[in-house]
Amino acid sequence: MKKVYIEKNNISSKILSPLKKETIDEIEDCCSYLQEVYDPASFSKKEKYITIFNKYDKTFPTGLIDRVITRLFNLGYKAIVKSDNTDKKINIDSMMKRFKDFKLPVRDYQIEGIMAGIENDRGLFNWATGGGKTVLFTSILLLYDEVSLILVNRKELMIQIASEISKITGRRVGMIGDGVWEPNKWTVAIVNSLSKGINSEEEGINYRTKNFLSKIKLFIGDEIHHLGSNTWVQIASSLTNASKRFGFSGTCFHPDSEDVLLTAHTGEIISEISANWLVKNGWLAEPNIYMPVIKPPKGLSIVSGWHDTRKKLMFGNKNIDESGIKFVLSMYNKGISCIYFSGNDIPYGKRIQNALIDSGVSPRDVSFM
Repeated sequence: MKKVYIEKNNISSKILSPLKKETIDEIEDCCSYLQEVYDPASFSKKEKYITIFNKYDKTFPTGLIDRVITRLFNLGYKAIVKSDNTDKKINIDSMMKRFKDFKLPVRDYQIEGIMAGIENDRGLFNWATGGGKTVLFTSILLLYDEVSLILVNRKELMIQIASEISKITGRRVGMIGDGVWEPNKWTVAIVNSLSKGINSEEEGINYRTKNFLSKIKLFIGDEIHHLGSNTWVQIASSLTNASKRFGFSGTCFHPDSEDVLLTAHTGEIISEISANWLVKNGWLAEPNIYMPVIKPPKGLSIVSGWHDTRKKLMFGNKNIDESGIKFVLSMYNKGISCIYFSGNDIPYGKRIQNALIDSGVSPRDVSFM
């Protein structure tokens, strides 16, 4: 087989060997995806071909290196990868000692996930909600014990995750977001807060943010399916010294093929736990889900923005509220517990809580969290 030399760093990789145009086209294909975009000319959505492979200098995000190597192999090439990573070799014995000292309540399948985090320097954990992702990435933090960033998409998650990690490990966990700048060796940060810092015109804030990101050695992205957005990509691309990268989500991949953006910055899936598997093996209760069918209100269409749709169809729709409350009351009268999902809208959740009490549910039987 012909040899192809690839130079790799934490952000991007470059094919050094000359290749035929047909081979370059094949590499571009495995680094591309179809995206739905709105076409104003036809008032409809159309698919557009998006590539994150630069065919002129033959560079691509390092998270896609396994895909590129596999495609080259199928074309008759053997890839030789040279890395500029100067991190010290992992000492497994030292890692396991740190881990055992904390005596985490780890489930058997979580041990397999932990091993995947040791055996790979990057990858996606496609774990369903309830699988214990927080315990898993706390274990990874303990094992590597590096300067780490845990990236989340909202304030509630930042506070919750920082509190849970601190409770498990006894260590103070830093937080960045919602007006707070208190980084530590392990820091939970809100994506929008870091993005504002990177793009700030105030030199002090800009330098502070970029300096913080440059020191990160281990990156963990919670709810990593959001990585398709420009803000997440910008932060992931700024972590030049983060040789360890892991993403956690219960919904990693979508039918629109934008999974390429996820793997580009965190690598391929290295561990999967489905909700069905958790239910079957007794780790989760089997849920019964009720979703009322509601006609879309006037003023909404396929081109309506997210915020307008959210307000009119989800959290500002009286028909949905009445239908949901009626269903919960029927279950309550039968002695069946319910969870009323209100998204991340706290005022809406409080309103539903009060409406249930007004409808006859005892205040001691309804709580908001």
